[in-house]
Amino acid sequence: MTINKGVKIGVEHYCLFEENRKLTTIIRKQNKELRQLNEELEENVITCTEDLLSQNKINSLSQQALRYLPAPVIVFDSQGTVTLANDRARELVGKPLLKGSAGDFFPEPILLIIQQILEGHNKQKEYNGALFHNLTGKALAVKFSTIDPRDGAILLLLPEGREEP
Repeated sequence: MTINKGVKIGVEHYCLFEENRKLTTIIRKQNKELRQLNEELEENVITCTEDLLSQNKINSLSQQALRYLPAPVIVFDSQGTVTLANDRARELVGKPLLKGSAGDFFPEPILLIIQQILEGHNKQKEYNGALFHNLTGKALAVKFSTIDPRDGAILLLLPEGREEP
């Protein structure tokens, strides 16, 4: 082996050693960054999980409160389909409400206030008179939001008594 070839091999070994050292430094730095990102991700997952559990508890309590309200409450989506109804509403109507249309249950005056609310003509609308089944009282329809037209409405019924036939 000649000296030039030996020097050349030595230089190649040195260059490979330096490249290996640089790559090892880069890998260590990237591994450190990856560990930090994983720790941040774990913290975010914990925070989001805690938030979801808290929101779930609030939703559950809200549904319980709605369920046991002494007045009938019915929630409609933007299309007028029932998405939620409490026990009093189901008792009053006497049949399943979920996924039904407002037109399946209510007389024209109540349908009109629900329609006006869902179309965004009013944020809140009241009706006094016959609710249905010879029952009189007040119906109050309220829009969830005036910001998003897809938002639905809530209908609160306050029955007063039965009309004479």
